[in-house]
Amino acid sequence: MQVVTIRGATFSVDPSPYEQFWAKVVGGTWEAETFDIFDAHITPDTLMLDIGAWIGPTSLYAAHNAAQVVAFEPDPVAFERLSRNLELNRGADWAHRLKICQTAISANGEPFRLGSQRAGGDSRSSALFADRRTSWEVETTRLETVLKTHATPGQPIFLKIDIEGGEYDLVPHIAQLLAEPHVTAYISFHPKNLQKALGHRKRADYDWQTPYVDRHMASLAALPDKRTLRFTSPDLADKAAVEQALRSEHRFPLEVLIA
Repeated sequence: MQVVTIRGATFSVDPSPYEQFWAKVVGGTWEAETFDIFDAHITPDTLMLDIGAWIGPTSLYAAHNAAQVVAFEPDPVAFERLSRNLELNRGADWAHRLKICQTAISANGEPFRLGSQRAGGDSRSSALFADRRTSWEVETTRLETVLKTHATPGQPIFLKIDIEGGEYDLVPHIAQLLAEPHVTAYISFHPKNLQKALGHRKRADYDWQTPYVDRHMASLAALPDKRTLRFTSPDLADKAAVEQALRSEHRFPLEVLIA
């Protein structure tokens, strides 16, 4: 067991086989901007949905501050570790605020195949890699169903979406929710995963660029025009700049904050 402290939030984890990762977390070198965003936008009134929770660093941290955290992780290898890490904290005064689910969030709530380029558990399992040798059929639920179960009317909601390419299906589906003023969202995009999936085992002259641009454009169109958008690429100040970079260079920001 290892005790991890991040900005005053302390929790226990089973570090094996992720010792190097947890060393980065403790050292402050893993996703410092993510924790900055959490600190700025998650309050004691907030329902935080951790969509793509992996082994729990963001869920365990957010549960110290949010009213409730519901974490979703369909990769069975990662979920086993997430479960272990939550169990190690049973009895902590914040642990009752964290609920974990071995399900994915999808647009239609139907099961799908989740694939890994390795053996699972490495935070990179994706619906884009469903045809890989290591894959599983996973249960899913719709975001609307989750909110009906866990959110109260007008409650501040924070969405962290990091699902290794699944966002290209999910984000266009939840455009109306992203426009709501009580919803804050921090979304990770994975253009390299999308390019790899589109080009996998295709002939050399296969045109992956057209579906690549189209799927990014659908996600971009779903981002609300009347909310504040902050893209992680400093030269991409707004949706128009993102569209230009996408069409001319096939470049898309890796994260966007909607607030």
